[in-house]
Amino acid sequence: AVDHFRSAVDAKNREDAPADWGRRQTALGDALLELGKRLNNSEWLYDAEAAFRQGLAALSAEEDPLHVAACQHKLGDTLLQIGARDGDREMLLESAEVFSEALQTFEALEDQALAERTKAALGSLQDMLEDRDS
Repeated sequence: AVDHFRSAVDAKNREDAPADWGRRQTALGDALLELGKRLNNSEWLYDAEAAFRQGLAALSAEEDPLHVAACQHKLGDTLLQIGARDGDREMLLESAEVFSEALQTFEALEDQALAERTKAALGSLQDMLEDRDS
């Protein structure tokens, strides 16, 4: 799956079709995130982080706010996975920031399902940070 998405990213030129290229980066990030979680592999997670960041850099919040917020949510999840695995508090705090940005958009768009999912992730993250502080 990862090879397929990497090929799809390579098939498009970022300058010619930034939104399409950004969506392909997000799809690549999805595959890498799932592999990283399933295989307990930090390398896949770091690759997912890079793909989501590149996707976000290419996407326009004005043109496609829902997709940008979904990508932010996935980046937040990736940072949470890395931060929890590596014991990296700064990564966990960045995850909270990214989740919060996504939540604002989901609420503005009145997407209750995604807003609730993001609130749940923020709650779990907050619990994790509190546990680490105690």
